[in-house]
Parts: sequence; C-alpha cells; structure tokens
Amino acid sequence: MKYAALFLIVTGTVLGIFGSVRTGAISLAIGTATYVTLNFFGAKPRRRIELIIPLGMCLVLFAVALTLPHAK
Repeated sequence: MKYAALFLIVTGTVLGIFGSVRTGAISLAIGTATYVTLNFFGAKPRRRIELIIPLGMCLVLFAVALTLPHAK
C-alpha cells in the first residue's frame, strides 16, 4: 500500500510539472494523505499532531485543486 501511495505522489508531481495541475494536485494530496496515515499507524510512539497537520495540508491542497479556475 505504501508503494501505491508513493506512486500517486510521484505521478502527481510529474502531472503537475507537465501541465495537468488539477489532476496532479489531487493525486499528490491523496497519495500524501495515504502515506502519512500509513506511517502514523505503523509507528510505535504516536503523537496526534504528526497526523493532523499533514492531513490538514493535504485537505487544503485538495480543496485548492478543486477551486482552480480553468485548470487543465
């Protein structure tokens, strides 16, 4: 599952660089959220802030990607 998240992150970055900004940002947000969640639940000493802040950033990136005007 981690490799699928990393694939989404790399794909989102490449798509964002080469033209499809909205799709790239959505892919990057989903991949990053998945990766952060998997790392959080796989770690022994858990602090909630290590999950909340990155997921909040992913949520904001997803919202910005949806509100982009004329995104290709």
